[in-house]
Amino acid sequence: MKVKFFLGLLILLFTFSLAYGGERQLTFEWEQEASDLPENGGDLDHWELFSTTDNALPFDQWKKEGDVPYSGPPPFDADFNILAPDGVETNFWFKMTAVDDAGNSSQPSDVQEGAPTLIDFKPPPAPVITDSSYNNQTKTVTLTWTQADPDGDVTSWKVFESETAGGPYTDIGAGTSPFTHNLPPGATGKWRYYVVVAFDNDGNFSPNSNEIAVKLSMGVPFNLRVTVKSQ
Repeated sequence: MKVKFFLGLLILLFTFSLAYGGERQLTFEWEQEASDLPENGGDLDHWELFSTTDNALPFDQWKKEGDVPYSGPPPFDADFNILAPDGVETNFWFKMTAVDDAGNSSQPSDVQEGAPTLIDFKPPPAPVITDSSYNNQTKTVTLTWTQADPDGDVTSWKVFESETAGGPYTDIGAGTSPFTHNLPPGATGKWRYYVVVAFDNDGNFSPNSNEIAVKLSMGVPFNLRVTVKSQ
């Protein structure tokens, strides 16, 4: 039996981890010789996926990522969560084998003509909120932050708000610095607390920025007239 990737590795969906390192969900597509398929009289039972970060290792030392049962005619594809060894950009090589109903394995597939798959698990640095202000007339909070970007791959930011110091925080939107947030009608309380998170073009996200507290100066409502009558 022979199995090979025919579209290579298609990265379709990401999952993230806050830690340095984490997982990526990769979708693999491959093809199998038609004569091996059960509907054509073949004895294919399932496939096995293997990975390595060191292409010099013998194949019997590669890590087995899991099995894919045969479930019907092509196209063949499956999702696997691939775990990073640490928080760095990591080259991965992948191969598959086909296994028959007696447990015999085929020779491993090609590895995209030997090309590694580069997976970046390194999160960007945390932003630093440098300024904040509250406009009582428009009921808006404005935040300003700076961003270190040593890898040049930071692409977006999200802002989170809480009514208590330290959270829990609510996502109030994505944007760039300076960022203006409209408080909802009827907002109560004297303080709001904000953090910012940076995202890079691989979907990794930074730790929270420093938290900044913004005082809501409610003041005297506009158009309110106060009359003092003498006794």
